[in-house]
Amino acid sequence: MKRVNVLGTEVNLVERDEILKVCEKSLNKGEVLKLFAVNPIKVSKGYFSGELRNILNRGDINFCDGKGLCFGVKFLCGKKIKRIAGFELLFDLLDISNKMKKKVFFIGNKEESVKKGVEILKKKYPNTEFMGYLNGYFKKEELDSLIEGFKENPPDFLFVGMGAFLQEKWILYILDRIKIPISMGVGGSIDVISGFSPRAPKFFCDIGFEWLYRLLKQPKRIKVMVHLPIFLFLIFKEKIFKGGKRC
Repeated sequence: MKRVNVLGTEVNLVERDEILKVCEKSLNKGEVLKLFAVNPIKVSKGYFSGELRNILNRGDINFCDGKGLCFGVKFLCGKKIKRIAGFELLFDLLDISNKMKKKVFFIGNKEESVKKGVEILKKKYPNTEFMGYLNGYFKKEELDSLIEGFKENPPDFLFVGMGAFLQEKWILYILDRIKIPISMGVGGSIDVISGFSPRAPKFFCDIGFEWLYRLLKQPKRIKVMVHLPIFLFLIFKEKIFKGGKRC
């Protein structure tokens, strides 16, 4: 699976269907896959922090979850790539878990949100074993205790919904201690499922302006969104002064 390097962060040139096929094969073979969503904000933050960049680059499949990043890959590397929405990919993986009768565990989000979200998913995926959840306000000792339990009975899918880089950091922490076939950072997906945070209308998502909808709903996100123009500046700078050779 080919990868390109965008401002130091690696991105897989992969289609949604290809990810699902690889995941099914991985489950059958007992392999381990880490799926990390990559977007312009993460790439921009990673550009200024080797630690953050290295966290993302440990992903086995770094899929492009942002129209801006699709543009960046095309602009710098000359490679056309489609956006893969992490929210939609989560449901694709749950479809697989339901078909193959696999076990799932969620980590992250507020207690009331993740509890309600899991209850909703249980009804939608009756053949999936929802082993439980751990809200995102855990103490490290709680997580370590959970990992010990996983050694006897690990899930097949681990979904971690926290802030950018924090969710990937905890996935790496867990997988350094226990083998779990499929792990993915899902951000605020469970909040959308539970109804605590409505997703942007399809129109905004289709034109790549989901970020604008979220900013209008949560103005405090301006501190994060500032990385979008920074990302654009960086890719133009890279093209002009380095010719995009790092791809």
